[in-house]
Amino acid sequence: MANPGKAEKYPQIAEAIKAYIADNHLSDGMAIPPERILSKHFNCSHLTIRKALQILQQQQLIYTIPSKGNYVGTMPVSSAVDDTRTVGFLVPDDEIYYYELMAKLQGIFEELDLHPIFHITGGRQERETELLAYFQSHRPAALICVPDPRCLEKYKQLYFPIISFDRKLELPDCVNILSDEYGGALRAVQHLLQLGHRRIAFIGYGDNSLPRPQAWYDALKQFGITPEDNYLQLRSATRDWGFSAARELWKLPQRPTAVFCANDTIAAGVMRFAMRSGIAIPQELSVVGFGDTPIAEDLDLCSVNQESGKLADAIADSLRSIFAGHFLSSTLLLPTTLILRSSAGCPCHS
Repeated sequence: MANPGKAEKYPQIAEAIKAYIADNHLSDGMAIPPERILSKHFNCSHLTIRKALQILQQQQLIYTIPSKGNYVGTMPVSSAVDDTRTVGFLVPDDEIYYYELMAKLQGIFEELDLHPIFHITGGRQERETELLAYFQSHRPAALICVPDPRCLEKYKQLYFPIISFDRKLELPDCVNILSDEYGGALRAVQHLLQLGHRRIAFIGYGDNSLPRPQAWYDALKQFGITPEDNYLQLRSATRDWGFSAARELWKLPQRPTAVFCANDTIAAGVMRFAMRSGIAIPQELSVVGFGDTPIAEDLDLCSVNQESGKLADAIADSLRSIFAGHFLSSTLLLPTTLILRSSAGCPCHS
């Protein structure tokens, strides 16, 4: 963790590199010295140089060609290598939901003789920026992605069709295929409230502006409930995080009687904690997930179904349109459905 009393060095180095480019009259398309030389010249680490270069990339002052180097200006379309038999697949984490979707898309990949390149960003902006630079230089047939809004400027530089799902990409020339996450999450929390729960926690990832935690908060407010700050647990999309967050919630003086989870993987971690701790589900703790993956069916977990089959069909239709030359920008909103199972019940008041 950075020292809060000391300013980060890489923004200063970014300005110094801009001055270096100007002082040495480097024009568009000209190469910047390699990172090791810049590191020596500015007397700083390779990591600092890399972060400084990322700032200049975001400002569209330089571009990267993988395995070659960094260049002044924006990447010319002619310098990209067409790789029309590949399709990029870019997601933020390793949710089973994404692997299921890939499996459902396997048929369309075979039909169109496409070869997917699958990458996980881990929710890191710098990693997504690097991967978009890679795709920019290789120009696949299309990119299927769950985009990070912080990388919008980088997405604007891409010159091939983009199919965005789960998160809307604010571009005029891409396809957005969205699940009604907010509506599904709202129904899930309302169901818990209607069962009689008033102490409902949320375990998820990202930040509280995303649709699922926002719906949790809004549903509670509709019932006149102000959620406790420590009932909102945000970190990662993993089962281990679900286990750890549930353990911390169970230490509170006012334990929650129900937990709504941002995905089924987190919910599985919560249920694993409950099982190991002798906590009865749903008598002592109700659990609801999101995604309605095979995990939910195996655990008899109440979960929000995202219509992943319809999502796969919509992506497949968009890929066919690309190869038929009829690709048109559009936004499609898919419905979500709450699937009731035994993991959610009335709170025990004994």
